[in-house]
Amino acid sequence: MLKKLLLFILFSVVFVYGVGVGTYKIFPYNEIRALKGIISAKVESKTYETSKFLHKTSFFNLISQSDYDIVFVGDSLTERSL
Repeated sequence: MLKKLLLFILFSVVFVYGVGVGTYKIFPYNEIRALKGIISAKVESKTYETSKFLHKTSFFNLISQSDYDIVFVGDSLTERSL
């Protein structure tokens, strides 16, 4: 029982500190923002530089000039079923 209470208190303190970091921009807010910038730059460069992405965007731009009543949304498994 004491162990659960201590864990609850610890998680509560960590949660409140996390809210404080985001709200009041206290330490380590700048470090987290810098890390996020590094990670998102890597993700964006991988996403937008692939030939598949360029093919899909050009295909979308080509067909988006027509009017359609149905939009089919899915993942890679859906794409392969067509």
